Order: sequence, then C-alpha cells, then structure tokens
Amino acid sequence: MEKITDMISSPTISDNLWKVMVEKQSEFSDLKILEFGSGGSTLGFIKEYYGNRHRYGSIKIVSFEHWPAFYRHLCRILPDYIEARDGEGLKFSVYRIKGPREGLSGRLKKNRLSKLYAVPPVYDILGTKKGVVFHPVRLTVMAIDLLNKRICALLSVVNSLSAYYFRKITGRDAAKWEKSLVLADMSPKGFKEYLEDKAISGKCMVEIKSADGSFRFDYYLLPEKGRNPFWRRMDIDGTFGEFEDYVLFPLDCKFDIVYLDGRSRVSCARRVLAEGLLSSGGYMFMHDAHKAWYEKWLQDVYEKGERLSGSNRRLDGRAIYTKPSGEALPSAKDELYVFKNSSGYHAG
Repeated sequence: MEKITDMISSPTISDNLWKVMVEKQSEFSDLKILEFGSGGSTLGFIKEYYGNRHRYGSIKIVSFEHWPAFYRHLCRILPDYIEARDGEGLKFSVYRIKGPREGLSGRLKKNRLSKLYAVPPVYDILGTKKGVVFHPVRLTVMAIDLLNKRICALLSVVNSLSAYYFRKITGRDAAKWEKSLVLADMSPKGFKEYLEDKAISGKCMVEIKSADGSFRFDYYLLPEKGRNPFWRRMDIDGTFGEFEDYVLFPLDCKFDIVYLDGRSRVSCARRVLAEGLLSSGGYMFMHDAHKAWYEKWLQDVYEKGERLSGSNRRLDGRAIYTKPSGEALPSAKDELYVFKNSSGYHAG
C-alpha cells in the first residue's frame, strides 16, 4: 500500500487524462466540483484554479473522504498550500456532524438498495464474470466463495423487495443531519495550531473560504461503518452499506465536475445521476473504469459516455498500474470514464 505522503504527490491518474479533466474544467466560469475521494486530485483542482484565475470567477469544491488518517494529513497540508496561492484572508472553520438515527423501515426507505444506491449485482460483488486475478494473500477469501454467492443471492432478493415497496423514496432528509460549529474563521496559523492540539476524528467538516468569497472548499470526513468479512471481496472498493453516509450525505446544489476516485464508486455514480446532481453541460469522471466491477456496470447499466485510455504515468512520472512483478504496464486501457450531461440527463 502506498504511503500517505506518496498518495498526494500528484493526482493518481494518467497525466494525459488529468489534462483532459482540466480542459473540461476550464469550460466553466463559476465552477462547482464534487469529489468522492480526496488526495492529489484535490490539490490538483485547487492548483488549476489559482494558476489560471483569469479563466474562473469563483470555485466551490465539495470533497468526501472516508479515511481519518489521510483526512488529517491533507488538512495539515492545506493551510500552507492554499495560503501560498491566495495570500491573506483565508478563513478555516471546523464543524462536527451528527447523522440521523433510523429504524429498519427508515433504512430500507433510504437505501432503495437494488434500484439505486446498491452495491452492484452479484457478479460485480464477486468479480467472477471478468475473471479477477487473485494474489496469494487473497486466496483465503476464495475458500468462502460458495457462501459469498448464497449470501449475495439472498441479499439481492431482500434488496429487490425493499426497492419495490419503497420505490418512491429518494435520497436523504437533510433536516435530520446536524452540523454544529466547533471553531469559526480561524487563520491558517490558527487552524494549524488547532490541528496540533486536537485529533480530528468521527464525522466532521472543515470549511475553507477566501475573504472575497471566490474560493470555498468543504472537506468532509465520513468514515466507513465497518466491513462484513463474509461478503465483502477484497477486490472491490466497498459496498453501499459500509459507506452509506459517504454516498448519501445531503447536497444542496448541482455540480459542473463530479470526480469518482474513492469508495463505492458505482453507488456514488448512481446517486449523482438519479438525483440530478450534475449540471447541464457538466461532466462526470470515473477513474479505474476498466476494472471488472465498474466495467460491467458501464456496459450493462449505463452505456452513455466514453472511456479513455491513459499513459499509465502520473504527473510526477510514477506508474499507476503495475504487474505482479512490480513492472509498470505500458498503458492503461479504458482508465477513465467520461459522461457529459449535454441534455440535462436525470435518471430518477
């Protein structure tokens, strides 16, 4: 696994595909970006904005992260990183977030698992249709493969029933979420001192905004709920049940750019399209589109858009995909999925 410091040295996407994203980003003046999964891409979006201020009127970035250690590390970097580009006037605020408490009926209503936000179908969970390659450390998972299939089949039935009975319920009720202010309008120095004294954990949000209002960054920490070892394959990026808060946190606007490079990406993509979170003319990007559990969804469920191949070299020159031997692959076929909302598409 990469070290945290390595993961933010540059966007973890091929350099030619990052340039495509920047080109699309430059089509908008007052830019709104939604990011599921933070890191080098977060810093890349900020760098592009401040490096080409003449192109943009304002920018708002909303980013969701599930990993507390990485969230804290990026928070430590952000004050100096943005201050070096914005100068004086940045304000940092910290909020605690408390989610709604729901009974079984309420959870079924919100989930609508098989129709909308669900974990992918059985083949997506198991990864068997495309022949996922297992490394030696993962062989123990294969021992319970039959049990996995039976549990997934049972869950598919339950999910289908919940989708039918609660099919008219969408999204989450924003009024049930509580956001309480911890500290407001700290300077970059004050925020760094706060981080030294306090360990950020649990559900929270850091808000960063410039004095003139042209820059705003809402950075959320929404940790996973825990993994189910009986039916979570080590090869996929997490199920809806594990990342329910991360996938469904209430949003109050449409976005010009949506970048999916975090957890439970299929669930996140379904939510974006079903709730119409992508603005007319906006772009949705899904990284690692060639992987079996994404590829099947893109082929069988949502065929609009295109897939682009990458150079397999990040902006810092490092490889993204390697062979088991550690040798870098020469290219990354179908690395990025791109969908343009040219007709105001809404899948709800």
